[in-house]
Amino acid sequence: MKLVFQKIGLRYLLNLGVNHQLDLQTSVRVQLANLIAILGILSNIQYSILFVIAGAPNVWIMNCIHLSVITIFSYILYLNFKEQYSIARILLIFTISIPLVFVSFISFGNSGGFYYYFLVFALAPFVLFSY
Repeated sequence: MKLVFQKIGLRYLLNLGVNHQLDLQTSVRVQLANLIAILGILSNIQYSILFVIAGAPNVWIMNCIHLSVITIFSYILYLNFKEQYSIARILLIFTISIPLVFVSFISFGNSGGFYYYFLVFALAPFVLFSY
């Protein structure tokens, strides 16, 4: 039973694709990409449930967007597991910004104040990619 919990644990998910041949900087970037993907999966599930409970307008369109984002984040974890790091990072950058635009404009228009999140996402490429 302990082996099962180790296989599905957070540490295992964070270290997907990290091996001994990577240098420290690259392994930290892979772990950071895995962390962003895991948090993205959890937050999209959370927002899907929250939008259904709150009765947000166009909730089914937003939930379709959330489902596609969850699928892409899961694929990013798979790409890191298969050691295709650059494709996973590029896909991650587009996945964290484009769906946020659609969901924020569908649900709240441009009055929701979501543009502050785009400042945070603008810094993500500098952290995920080497200079």
